[in-house]
Amino acid sequence: MEPLRSHRSRQKAEDDSSHYDEIVVFSKDDDIICADMSSTDTCRTDIENAKAGFFALNLSEQGLAALEDACLNELDAMANLEGIPLYEYTVLVPKNRALSYTYYGTYHGVPFYTSLSIKKEITYEKNDIGTGQKILQWSSAAVNLFMCFAGKEISLPWAVVSSNLPSNFTVRLTDWTDYYANAEAITRSIYAKSGSAYLHV
Repeated sequence: MEPLRSHRSRQKAEDDSSHYDEIVVFSKDDDIICADMSSTDTCRTDIENAKAGFFALNLSEQGLAALEDACLNELDAMANLEGIPLYEYTVLVPKNRALSYTYYGTYHGVPFYTSLSIKKEITYEKNDIGTGQKILQWSSAAVNLFMCFAGKEISLPWAVVSSNLPSNFTVRLTDWTDYYANAEAITRSIYAKSGSAYLHV
């Protein structure tokens, strides 16, 4: 099997997002996100709204049909994921259309090209991380909440949380806590060249 030969130095230069116009086609307010985080119907509606904003760009008419396919393929894939609300969806349109694609490598005689295509902010599904009993212990300073980030532990005393709660707030056994993982990702799309056309793969 022939290995994919790539040109990393040229690719690295194109990693700079300053070479792209960032066009936000969908964005949602924080309040709306918090109100209905885990609704599958809401997630799918957000995807459809992102598609509507995306279609308004008419990328194929601008000679960017491959970028259009890359965005639509990703949105379709996201529609099949549950519990991952979309916060913002941004299309990265190359400023210099003549240099839209950077040579990536060759596989079985087929040249492949790459470019940045999409920036998105998503929120992973919330998860219950506490019961009322644990929260009562936390609020009474019997325990602290520990959070791990890439192997780093952070201790969160109740005093930090309670300082942001109403003064008359009372912890009950029916309370629970949730956590959310917000992520911003930039997609690098790969294209095969067929004649003068680029095809998203």
